[in-house]
Amino acid sequence: MTSSASSAVRADQPQEAGNEPVDPHYLRDVTALGDSLEIRARKAIWSKSRIKLVDRGVRIDSRLYERLMQFRLQPAIEESLEIADAVSAADLRRETIRLLESDSGYASLRELAASPEEMLSVMGQMPIDHGLAVRLTVMRERRPAMYAHAVGVAALAVCLAGKAGIAGDRLRRAAAAGIYHDIGEMHVDPQLLGTARSLAESERRHIYTHPLTAYFVLQEHDCCSGGVADAVLEHHERVDGSGYPRGIRGEELGQLGRVLSLAEMAAAFFAPKLASGALQRMRVVLRLNHRRLDAALTDTLIDLLQKAAPGQPAGDPGESAAVIAKVEVILAVVEDWRQLRAGGGGDGAAFHWTAERMRDLERGLLEAGLGGVDAAALAGVIEQDETACRELAAVARELGWLLQEVVNGVYRDPAVVPGEGLAQWASRTRQKLAA
Repeated sequence: MTSSASSAVRADQPQEAGNEPVDPHYLRDVTALGDSLEIRARKAIWSKSRIKLVDRGVRIDSRLYERLMQFRLQPAIEESLEIADAVSAADLRRETIRLLESDSGYASLRELAASPEEMLSVMGQMPIDHGLAVRLTVMRERRPAMYAHAVGVAALAVCLAGKAGIAGDRLRRAAAAGIYHDIGEMHVDPQLLGTARSLAESERRHIYTHPLTAYFVLQEHDCCSGGVADAVLEHHERVDGSGYPRGIRGEELGQLGRVLSLAEMAAAFFAPKLASGALQRMRVVLRLNHRRLDAALTDTLIDLLQKAAPGQPAGDPGESAAVIAKVEVILAVVEDWRQLRAGGGGDGAAFHWTAERMRDLERGLLEAGLGGVDAAALAGVIEQDETACRELAAVARELGWLLQEVVNGVYRDPAVVPGEGLAQWASRTRQKLAA
């Protein structure tokens, strides 16, 4: 540490009693970014109890992380920083142009937008104050996939909001809700985001709180008034009440929240790992989730996708019937499990292990668009579209394999004997999967 930094950081002060430390993941990103970009304190950094921690003008880098982690900072650290090449509204406009020109999925937004020029104009007028510019810069440099996703969601939100008759300042608020919707994830351990492993309940709760975190952050920024923070809070809610964090439904969801939830779901299909066949898969999922999202906006997006990526003609009717039969078996097994659980049909290590795995599998059903879908709705989607049929066949195979693994795991430990209810459920499941 330089002598100036050494003299500016008060190393002799103890941790503040009664205060929780600041979030480690966001602070680590901020200080680590200072190792590659010039970040300086534009004003002194203070703790909540008014201990001066860093003098004005001192360079911020990873050497300060451990020191700053000991204190609650007030104001938030981004308000005290000056960062080189900070994100601006013009940068967001340029990133939107890049997405439209380089990504075939986002290129279809030109068809959805009433006026592509208006969409770019709105992106170029994004409300960004100093603190949010620092946050977006940290996101761009430290979590580039999250940044690209945020820009894509914002562009989609502008297009969908325009289709819903939203204009003027409210259109800019839709864009702002899109660009800031995941800033709460900057406070989540990056290793939990996108991991393939099964998450513990405490880890899932940590992820599920990110809309609340973002809401509280945005409440501190006047440029995000007028419903922006509320829309961000609602971006994982669903019309049927199956979303989070509050499980609200129907008219409880605001108009911007409905726009943002659909935009966020649609943008997820443009991730690089899903690029192949993304538009076809999105069309299938939107059809199967029609009742969970704003119906009119969903129909608009489905119509666009049908033009951009038409499905293949219907194939062998026997193939679609077989896929439906497989999905019905999976849904029946899950319903059987729910009844066992609701009836208090088990306890002990084997039951709790199975319950954790079934929670993951039920979440997989929801993510695949199969949560609560009936056979008639399923048939109406895949009988007319061979692409959809193939996609759902792959989903059904994967879920069937996962169920078999769960059943096998009931008896994974010879020293742990499952209760009678769990053993009977496992036996019935084996028979159904083998049929």
